[in-house]
Amino acid sequence: MSGGRATVAPGLVRQAGDICAVAPEGNALASQWFIECKHVRQLRLDRFIVHASGPLWDFWQTCLTQAGRHRRDPVLVGKQAGLAPIVIAFSRRMARVTPLRPLCTICTDAVGVYHFADLVDWQTNPYRPRLSRWDRVDGLPTQEATT
Repeated sequence: MSGGRATVAPGLVRQAGDICAVAPEGNALASQWFIECKHVRQLRLDRFIVHASGPLWDFWQTCLTQAGRHRRDPVLVGKQAGLAPIVIAFSRRMARVTPLRPLCTICTDAVGVYHFADLVDWQTNPYRPRLSRWDRVDGLPTQEATT
């Protein structure tokens, strides 16, 4: 069942959002977070950050509303054509599960923007030293690893 069909029928199914648990190991994730996924041609991150408008803003507002209905923390995974996916979530809530800092924080609601790959990489092996995407000189990674 797609997340959309499950979201419009909240009393009939236990699924909420686009990501759900299909095994007991996923219950911790699915019971705390309402995860919505969007892949569009233009997310307009600039409008989201500067003007609180645009498609990404609309997706985030919908995610907030639906997460509230299901009593879960909202997470929006967004992918713009040709760019790496990003994650939008409340910074304080994300700080409970990851030491990674957001790329930027929108101060009005303390909403953080994260690189999806950084979150997945950290979750796979949180203690492995890795190069940060910001530790680069002339486009090449430096030899210093960050934790």
